[in-house]
Amino acid sequence: MRDAFGVLVQIAEFEADDWLAPSVRMAPGKTWDLSRTENGCTLKMAHPGGGIYKKDLSRDDVDALIRDLEAMR
Repeated sequence: MRDAFGVLVQIAEFEADDWLAPSVRMAPGKTWDLSRTENGCTLKMAHPGGGIYKKDLSRDDVDALIRDLEAMR
């Protein structure tokens, strides 16, 4: 038997959400979700690595986000 040294690189497409439970991923075709809270809202977004990114926003944060989004028009 001969010995050889080297590196093997495997390249494949990977869909992280395929490996996650439905409770920790966004619904198909949905990239964000907003829910009202006592102090503002909670913004949930699909994370590029799979799963959900969640951010609580105060009312001031919501107002600032609205201004920034309006400026993008």
